[in-house]
Amino acid sequence: MTFYGWQRLKLEVNKSLLKNEGEAMTVLMVGKKVAKYKMEYLQDEMNYLRSKGIVPNVEIIRVGGKGDARTYENSIKKKFDYLGIRHHESIFPEEITDKVFLNFMKKKNEDDNIHGILLFRPLPSHLTDHNLIVPEKDIEGTAPFNVGKIMNGKMNGLLACTPLAVMELLSYYRIVLQGAHVVIVGHSAVVGKPLSIMLLNHGATVTIAHIYTKNLEEITREADIVISATGKRGLITKNHIKNGAVVVDVGISVDESGKVHGDVLFDEVIEKASYITPVPGGVGDVTTTMLASQVLKATKLAMSKSREYQLQ
Repeated sequence: MTFYGWQRLKLEVNKSLLKNEGEAMTVLMVGKKVAKYKMEYLQDEMNYLRSKGIVPNVEIIRVGGKGDARTYENSIKKKFDYLGIRHHESIFPEEITDKVFLNFMKKKNEDDNIHGILLFRPLPSHLTDHNLIVPEKDIEGTAPFNVGKIMNGKMNGLLACTPLAVMELLSYYRIVLQGAHVVIVGHSAVVGKPLSIMLLNHGATVTIAHIYTKNLEEITREADIVISATGKRGLITKNHIKNGAVVVDVGISVDESGKVHGDVLFDEVIEKASYITPVPGGVGDVTTTMLASQVLKATKLAMSKSREYQLQ
């Protein structure tokens, strides 16, 4: 069952998780549990594609070393390998010319044997970085056309993976969105903005803030659900959270010793939150799974020769 199927059930938040003394217990929203659950459905979808003689195929593209992206890339490849999704990696030097790069992207966009394209960003400043991937192969869901579909409430295209991962987490843990006040801290085009529309489409009241927002503590303390996606370590403290709030930490930063941190001061906030995601081990584990789900979705769209991407 997809997220949207779960949401239609309108399940209530589990009220039975109580300590003996009657105080609410904080529930850890573990990404691996959600990812494992989702992968079972993806395996069924993959088996369906195989029965039709089709194996999804992804082109992974990197320009330069991008050592900081290798861990993420390796995690993606593991999910692809587990499901049997084919993938090929093309690596270019940072000095590649814009003309050569655009010609390469054009060929991949026109290749019917490729169902999805994953391009690691940011690109070197001399390269064109807009409309590089056709919407029907945009498995990260960040192409303008795909983002625009969400604005119109159409969720049947390819969606931004990290926001989709947040929605899957909230659904798995039965967090009621209809009528909830959600504050998103972070307004990026790949997380904050598309996530706000997804939440609005499911009946939430959404406030968008960012690291420059004045009186941030006052704003987030009013929220039933706080989602932080800035990459600023320790931005969200216990003073930002009201008792019983749901806290989702999307932010990632790495310190000098290589340790990964989130936006949320976990040890503080867990004392007040009803549900909270860890970093690592939260949203990131689900994001790679949702990327794999987008590959299968793109493949099925290609199979049906869908007209979803034709402008109305």
